[in-house]
Amino acid sequence: KMKPIGFQLGVSKTFSISCDDLWKFLLSEEGLEVWLGEINFDEFEINKPFKTKQGVEGKLTVFKLDSHLRLAWKPKNWEKSSFVEMRITNLKGRARILFHQTKLYEKEQRKKKKKYWVNIILNIENKLAEEKNGR
Repeated sequence: KMKPIGFQLGVSKTFSISCDDLWKFLLSEEGLEVWLGEINFDEFEINKPFKTKQGVEGKLTVFKLDSHLRLAWKPKNWEKSSFVEMRITNLKGRARILFHQTKLYEKEQRKKKKKYWVNIILNIENKLAEEKNGR
């Protein structure tokens, strides 16, 4: 019998850059800050707990280069961690990013977090545009 995984959500967007370039950006100090929060850059390692300046605690549990990463993710006012997977796939030479979050405990939380990740993707898009325009 399968255990229910609670509420989940997925948000994705395709960017006109290569997967390599998107990974490079997302795993840079600046990139991590955009999608994860301000963090001690050296703390973002597999199976090493981290805490962002915004109060999100977590642990990177899976990292498959050029594919995806998965982390336990718990904002400061939450009792339990949820899981966030970030997956990047190649779509005809363009990079598609997907944030998938599981173990949310209610619809309202899912709605809020969906807005949150949509916003994160917008922030990624804005940062990439700034870089492209040499700012």
